Parts: sequence; C-alpha cells; structure tokens
Amino acid sequence: MKKIISLTALLLCVSMLFAGCGNKQDPSIPDGFQLISSEEADYNLYVPTEWIPGINNLSTSAYFSRGADATSISVTAFGADLAGQTVEKWWDGYKKDFEAEFDNFQVVSEEDASLGGVDGKKYTFTATKGVETDAEGKETATQYNFICVAVVKDTYVYFLLYTSTPKYYEEHLSTLGDVISHFSFK
Repeated sequence: MKKIISLTALLLCVSMLFAGCGNKQDPSIPDGFQLISSEEADYNLYVPTEWIPGINNLSTSAYFSRGADATSISVTAFGADLAGQTVEKWWDGYKKDFEAEFDNFQVVSEEDASLGGVDGKKYTFTATKGVETDAEGKETATQYNFICVAVVKDTYVYFLLYTSTPKYYEEHLSTLGDVISHFSFK
C-alpha cells in the first residue's frame, strides 16, 4: 500500500512539474504582456494581457474595451515606394485621408520618435466623428484623441496608432509608452 501511495505521489509531482513547464510564458514576452502580432508580421507587438487582441491581414490591434472605454492600439504596415519616401511625405497623405473621414482634424504636436529602433515621427492629433443627440436634444460629435508613431523601414511604412476619447486618453498613456518600448522588428 505504501508503494502505491509513494508511486502515486511521485507521478502527481512529475505531472505537476510538466504541467508547470507547459504554462510558462515565453521569456521574450514582457511580464504582464501578450504577443498579438501574427507569425507572418515582420514585427512583434506586445500589449497588456487584459487587452483584447484583434488581428487581420492589414493590421494588428488591441482594445482595452471595459465598459465605455474603447481605447485601442494598432499597428499597420504597407508597402511604400522608397524612392524619396519619408515619414513626412507619408504623413501628408495620411492627413488628407484622415480629414476625409473625420471632422475638426487638428494636429496638437509633432516630434521625433522611434519605433522598434527605427527613427521616425510622433504625431498627436484630435478629430471628431459621428453625430449623436444628447439628453437635451443637442447634437454633438464624439471627439477622439490620437497618437501616431510612424517609421519607414525597408520597403514599408509602419505606423502605430493610439486612439482614445478624452475621458480615457490620459489613463492609458503609460501603457502606450510600454507598448512602444516593447515593440520590435523581427
């Protein structure tokens, strides 16, 4: 009987050891973060584990999505004609497209930045979208705050876009800083 109990205890310990090994997080993934970029992407995007990932062919994104807080971070890469392509030229075209979709577009700041060790630009801007009617019957548009970090690497323009409403904008800025600092190219 003692042999059976000892053998059972030994098997239990061994199975717990192997189960623990299977649950360990990849050491390259920062604590408290998850890798959400696909294997096909040539970059690694890490977001907090409590954020909800959304991956498609054109971009990688994650949403905070707790209640009314729909703050998001996304990375998009697209091919570029690098003959003379700069982040500034890309930004001029992106602004035009953005202004066609949103109202009241306003650049708040523009500064040097980097993403994955590649130098680029950081653009902070605001815009409004949609018309809602409040309790008093007054029509209002939803305001959004954005931060875009863009770089040109190889034959692609990569941009990370942070989107939030004014109510939650400040709350996730430190997370944005962590996401940017953990971002890497493969």
